[in-house]
Amino acid sequence: MDTTQHTATVPHASARDVDDLLGYIGHVLGRLPRSSLCFITLRGKTMRAVARVDVPVPAPSAEGTRRRWAEAVARAVRSDRDADGCLLVVHEPGLDESVHRPLAPVLRAVLQRAGVPVVAAWCVEDGAAVAWTGEGEDIDVGQDDEPRPIGSPELSAVSLSLMAAEGSIWNSGPGRADVPTPAAQHVPWPLPPDDDEASITAWLGLWARILAGRSHIGVLNRRQAAAPLALPLWRDRLLGMAAVGHDHDAGPDACPVDLFFADSDEAPRWDLLDRLHDELRAAVPDLPVEQAANALAVVGWIAWARGQGSRAGAHLEEAWRLRPGHGLTSLLLRLVEGGRIAGWASNPRTAWRPAG
Repeated sequence: MDTTQHTATVPHASARDVDDLLGYIGHVLGRLPRSSLCFITLRGKTMRAVARVDVPVPAPSAEGTRRRWAEAVARAVRSDRDADGCLLVVHEPGLDESVHRPLAPVLRAVLQRAGVPVVAAWCVEDGAAVAWTGEGEDIDVGQDDEPRPIGSPELSAVSLSLMAAEGSIWNSGPGRADVPTPAAQHVPWPLPPDDDEASITAWLGLWARILAGRSHIGVLNRRQAAAPLALPLWRDRLLGMAAVGHDHDAGPDACPVDLFFADSDEAPRWDLLDRLHDELRAAVPDLPVEQAANALAVVGWIAWARGQGSRAGAHLEEAWRLRPGHGLTSLLLRLVEGGRIAGWASNPRTAWRPAG
């Protein structure tokens, strides 16, 4: 499950057709994900958060299985605590809306009970759309069983307004993750003592220089920088430093207690977390297998904190393959597979957005 949330105001434009909804989704996610259900949460008539959810194909024949899927979607929608409704768009090549029809009634009913009723729902493909759950409110859907042409989402009124206000980020969002793997066997870097504060501070100082762009991370530095990720105390101190942006010698109390669930009232330092994500991905081919697994687990956590569930899952699955039973990987896979959304991603004020 991918979630990326955004609360852009749309100057002098309102969503009047499906291409406007697709334009909003594309602007937030950086792309239009296929074979997916995307929802937009609403507060009144204001579009807020956007998330992508996997759609089971074919639809499960068992009603209980369909209901559990719908309940997982409802939990994701309710992660936007201020939402009072939602819009649904199923983006499916081939536009065979009949494949998804069995999911519509149960999803509509579950969302209604959850207090976020469906305002409008669509099945779309390139250039055409058909209503999914019936006539939408405030949007002319025409005949429910007849596909209608739609314009280019990039050129919709909503998309153009957002691009003028914030710049274009179309096609900047991640697709299915291209997960790096260790290229060969490498000699592990020896682990330092777990509780040596002087060593922790020195290591965090190295990472502070890397994240600030003041230090080049070569092959040996990559192993030295990645090895202590095997030590939970060291790893969490690094994540806390990157998330909060505090000095490397600030001490253990500077790490927020809600770090694991990526939840705080203030937005994290996404610039530092993004740099950490990229540096660790680049380091993986030069790392021993066990250290590569640790690095991939951290990359997976950052992707999950961003709201990129599919990307997180891909990195975590590779980390698990390299090192079965790894504690952080196991916990994060449970969160991702259970549809748990990071606190930052569920709050439009703190959610990550692609740079651009």
